[in-house]
Amino acid sequence: MRSVSRLVVPPVRFRNWPIGNRQSAFGNGNIDNPVACTYKASVVTAQNPTLERNHIVKKNYVPLIAIALLAVANLAIAQTGPKTKSNPDQMIVEKSRATWEAYKNRNVAEMKALTGEDYASNSLTGASDLKQDIATIDKLTIEHYSIDDPKVSWVTKDVAILRYKCDLKGSYNGKPFAPVFATEVWVNRGGKWQIVSYQETPVS
Repeated sequence: MRSVSRLVVPPVRFRNWPIGNRQSAFGNGNIDNPVACTYKASVVTAQNPTLERNHIVKKNYVPLIAIALLAVANLAIAQTGPKTKSNPDQMIVEKSRATWEAYKNRNVAEMKALTGEDYASNSLTGASDLKQDIATIDKLTIEHYSIDDPKVSWVTKDVAILRYKCDLKGSYNGKPFAPVFATEVWVNRGGKWQIVSYQETPVS
């Protein structure tokens, strides 16, 4: 049987070596000593196998982390910024304004949407209801109106009374309008606000 001689290389220990001895053993890290350089690289990798991988991860993820932090900051600012609260009184005033616009423009569909079927009006031109207002809409001319110093009183959460001064200009059936104090009653029916009463009182 052919005998095979084996070359045993004793392990190199670093722990208690001074730096100068380490460099001598590895040929001062010179590329002319590839065996020593390879061995040195193997030892470093064995001691810390995640060193290079962690470096790559940190390098690649730092920009992503910065972007994520910026997005979170913007979201926090948006959530803590001033919020616009709903104003029920202003909503009633805007409903009244929409009704005036519907009558001014003779928009029958909008008049029906904003006015209850049980609507009753007592104006300076006489008493009427929704059907009569629609039937005589061609006699109505509104040149200007205003909702001055509006005040809203809440009877319940679904019933509101609006009072204001109206500088009304125009005519009905040839008779000119004059400034009035107006009172309206609004009712919420299934989430839909409608006017059910309108009354005028002359300013002077």
